[in-house]
Amino acid sequence: MPTNQYQDLVYNNFLFDMPKLYDIAAIYGPQNPEPVRQLIGKVFENDMRFVADYKESVDAIMTLLKKSFNAALKVTEMVNGDSVLHRS
Repeated sequence: MPTNQYQDLVYNNFLFDMPKLYDIAAIYGPQNPEPVRQLIGKVFENDMRFVADYKESVDAIMTLLKKSFNAALKVTEMVNGDSVLHRS
């Protein structure tokens, strides 16, 4: 099978996607770091679309973390009374 067909088969049929790769790393990485590193490395080496997907997923995660942090900050301000409007 030509490389392009192999890449399309893996990518288009979601044999690997970012959530699966994150899960593999989190679940199996601590006990089997080298095989997991090799597996994930090969996925990225064989199809650059995964690199783009990774960048997109990191951007999405950072956006969600910022929103969560800002929401927590607002709650903290409300609990502390910092965001109460004071009228003169």
